Amino acid sequence: MSPLKFSIRRRTLSVLALLVCLEPIHVGAAPLADVVRHVLDTHPDVTSASALLDAAGERLRQSRSAYLPTAGLSWEQSASTEDVGDASIDRDVSRLDATLRWNLFRGFADRSAVASAEAGEEATAAELAAVQESLALRVVEVYLDVLKNQQLVAVSAQQIASLTELTERVSTRAEVGRISKVTIHQAKTRLVQAKSRHFQLRATLEASRLRFREITGMAPDALETPRIDTAIADEPIEALYRKAIDGSPRIEAARKTLASREAEVGVAAGALLPTVDLELRKRLASDLSPEDSVDPDSTARLVVNYAFETGGAGLGRKAEAVYRKQAAAARIASLERELRADIASVSRQLVEERNIAPSLAENVDSAEEVVKAYHLQFDAGRRTLLDLLTAYADLYQAQAAVVENRYRQMALVARIRSLTGSLRDSLLASVANDPEG
Repeated sequence: MSPLKFSIRRRTLSVLALLVCLEPIHVGAAPLADVVRHVLDTHPDVTSASALLDAAGERLRQSRSAYLPTAGLSWEQSASTEDVGDASIDRDVSRLDATLRWNLFRGFADRSAVASAEAGEEATAAELAAVQESLALRVVEVYLDVLKNQQLVAVSAQQIASLTELTERVSTRAEVGRISKVTIHQAKTRLVQAKSRHFQLRATLEASRLRFREITGMAPDALETPRIDTAIADEPIEALYRKAIDGSPRIEAARKTLASREAEVGVAAGALLPTVDLELRKRLASDLSPEDSVDPDSTARLVVNYAFETGGAGLGRKAEAVYRKQAAAARIASLERELRADIASVSRQLVEERNIAPSLAENVDSAEEVVKAYHLQFDAGRRTLLDLLTAYADLYQAQAAVVENRYRQMALVARIRSLTGSLRDSLLASVANDPEG
């Protein structure tokens, strides 16, 4: 075997080992789970969603406080004149009272307000989980994108090295008159084309690294090819859809929002009913003039109040609450339709990618055999240089297709897990299952 053919064989095998090895390819010490954990701990979207969850908790505490009495102090200073027969009496009153008010009935509005706040807090917690799932998917996508582009650049560099060596070999043969010098231009043209594509791939790689840095806040200098659990991808679409309906944090947030809206209808309806309050008052200090005025030391009152808004504002608030409830119910139906379509689309794409993967691997083997055969035939004068250059181009395309296919599979599996609400937990739990295993 000639040195050129041995070198080509060695390079091709090294590229194939890089592409189709089922074990993870370690290029650093920053596992995907660590990057996801870092982003979930530091990203502003998570901080914002967490603050909203805290705010929802405070709203719930406010709602529950309506069950308890309200204590207070009141001070009064007044002056009045009373006509008693033919005389006028000037009265000056100064009082300091302690009060305790307890609402006994609000048309069940307090209970509904607590139910609304509880459901609202649960909805906000689900929205936080949805934000975390979305961020986890974005991290996976940019992480895989960097690794994919790194491997594509490596494959391109291998081809440039092979074409460079071939061009030098052809130039030597042309100088001794074994082949026409015109053929040198063919080799140089293909080499320039390969270098141009290589520069484009490097630019794409750099763009993916910048995007990684922007999303994660970390430098993409120590990444390793992750293992992503693919067991979920083998399930039927209907089973995946049921998992998504049960596990999607977006659906859960919509359901809890609907529950909150239903309770808000009760709040609005309660405002249309009378209120009953118990008020206890204790006189702490008083200064009356003249001193013979009657001033009780303590009082207890039961107050029934019914306010009817003649403009229809109360009825309008209830109607508004009903419409908001209807909108929340329609939102759930819309999300379920969207989820079904996404599950079907992503699952079908993954099936196609997995089905074509063996053929792509075989295509690499075939392209490598063609390159070897064409080298022999070129040396024997039965193949042109253009034939050999075309074989090299086919080999590169086959190798690049394997890289693209592998990372598309991993990204699609991550997308399915995100749709079912299990991506974040599966990554942080470091569930190991290679996508090609």
